[in-house]
Amino acid sequence: MTSIRQCLFATLVLVVVATNESVWAIGKRVVTLDITKCHKSTDSDIVISYCTQAIESGQLSGKSLGFAFYSRGNANYEKGNYDQAIQDYDQAIRLNPSHASAFSNRGVAYANKWDYDRAIENYDEAVRLNPSHADAFSNRGIAYARKGDYDRAIQNYDEAIRLNPNHVAALYGRGNAYRRKGDYDRAIQNYDEVIRLSPNHANARSNRGIAYARKGDYDRAIENYDEAIRLNPNHANALYNRGNAYKHNKDYDRAVLDYDQVIRLNPKHADA
Repeated sequence: MTSIRQCLFATLVLVVVATNESVWAIGKRVVTLDITKCHKSTDSDIVISYCTQAIESGQLSGKSLGFAFYSRGNANYEKGNYDQAIQDYDQAIRLNPSHASAFSNRGVAYANKWDYDRAIENYDEAVRLNPSHADAFSNRGIAYARKGDYDRAIQNYDEAIRLNPNHVAALYGRGNAYRRKGDYDRAIQNYDEVIRLSPNHANARSNRGIAYARKGDYDRAIENYDEAIRLNPNHANALYNRGNAYKHNKDYDRAVLDYDQVIRLNPKHADA
């Protein structure tokens, strides 16, 4: 997502697991479904179509049927159909109650509906089933951050990073949480690591600029906003914050130019 929410919080991680099962024996016949398009296609509409065919074929049962619901749930999530995604994950979990990623992804869907308590319940179950599920820890951190509980958010990001030191979403989220707590040096350290791992991460550069600005270092803040805007010329937050930094530096002409650009992108941006 490219909204303000993404600038403030980490990116939710949806887990995709594929299965190659495609042949079933029915009586004395062997029937083959093109199940690979259900599990492996990158086109959400194709996934939904083929998974629906597989689900309605009557040829799947147990975990195989559960994986079809799970894949369709992921595709519905990608299309923004969060209620339908949750229904699919419900079925996947009913058929395979130990499917940790189905719980984690159902949590992601609830989080996108702003239901962070139910999201956390699902992440709790995911990490109970799989204590090494780094994405579930990271996503639980995001949910706590969005509830304003930055200490518990950091605890979860810490665990995700312990499990996967290169977990960009957890590092980014931890940077945001430290920034929200006013610990700008630690925030910058996390953004540094995000940018090392993902040099095109515009939001990390923009938020690192915010941290530098909060430390009173407006020149370094502007350098970071410059880079964020180079990566994403329509990054309204970076433009607005760069305008503020220019204003603090008494460079009013450049500040006005940035505010003009923000207003062009968002005519209802009252602060700009």
